[in-house]
Amino acid sequence: MVGRMTRASASPPLTLRPLQPADCDRLRTWIDSSDALWQWSGPRSFTWPLDDGQLRRDLAARAHSGRPLAAVDESGEMVGHVLLEAEPDHGLGYIGRVAVAPDQRGRGLGIALMRATVGHGF
Repeated sequence: MVGRMTRASASPPLTLRPLQPADCDRLRTWIDSSDALWQWSGPRSFTWPLDDGQLRRDLAARAHSGRPLAAVDESGEMVGHVLLEAEPDHGLGYIGRVAVAPDQRGRGLGIALMRATVGHGF
């Protein structure tokens, strides 16, 4: 899950949209070990091995609270994921479950994802 930028570049443009059940299969392939799962979700949310059922149940449970978002590039390909939770009554927001597709890492997408997330939610 942890990557390093291999070259300096401008952050590619990303668009955030609600995560859809059809996105779960792609997202699951990015989480390829119990360590990666723990890094992505923490100790409580999911169990290894991660499956589409767990992701779909979580997506349904968050229909009215936290917002799992897919980050898509200019071609429409899902290249990232982030969970944005807002607590407007307390003036707080949380960003979690950040992931960039393994084959897209090192291109500045993590930076672009964080910029898009902050712009979307705050």
